[in-house]
Amino acid sequence: AMLIIGPAGRALGDGISFVLSTLIAHAGWLAGLLFGGLYSVIVITGVHHSFHAIEAGLLGNPSIGVNFLLPIWAMANFAQGGACLAVWFKTKDAKIKAITLPSAFSAMLGITEAAIFGINLRFMKPFIAGLIGGAVGGAWVVSMHVYMTAVGLTGLPGLAIVQASSLLNYIIGMAIAFSVAFILSFLLKYKTDAE
Repeated sequence: AMLIIGPAGRALGDGISFVLSTLIAHAGWLAGLLFGGLYSVIVITGVHHSFHAIEAGLLGNPSIGVNFLLPIWAMANFAQGGACLAVWFKTKDAKIKAITLPSAFSAMLGITEAAIFGINLRFMKPFIAGLIGGAVGGAWVVSMHVYMTAVGLTGLPGLAIVQASSLLNYIIGMAIAFSVAFILSFLLKYKTDAE
């Protein structure tokens, strides 16, 4: 079964790559909004692992030479952290409080699995808040032409690979993504205590 998944995943990756490049070139901030909003949904499927190849392709392409996708993923990841942190403020449940803080910090460092699977998806509304934050942040970084010079790091460690000229707009983007997700996650009504 795995043999079929490999090539299919790669073909899907190549297809996604082409679509992404075309959309970013022609749809700008709208594409950023779309990808920033959808990225965390893609993370749930695991397909995001095929994106590294796409990003390497962008960097290796003489006519592109920058990674314009990773800043968008960074916004999506950071937003999930913001949404997760809001749960920490809302919940009275000690167990949930205990996992929420490290999960939120992990997401800010670019590792979102704990925040997404452990907290945000569990209560659903924080996850949606994260998608919206990611969308707004994604629109910002695309419209401000925030580029990265390598593959891999998002969130705070991503500061190391952002083009110097993009650094301020990357930081502003993270602040926007985080704030939007945090505020929505905080204001939405949902039960935050384990049954």
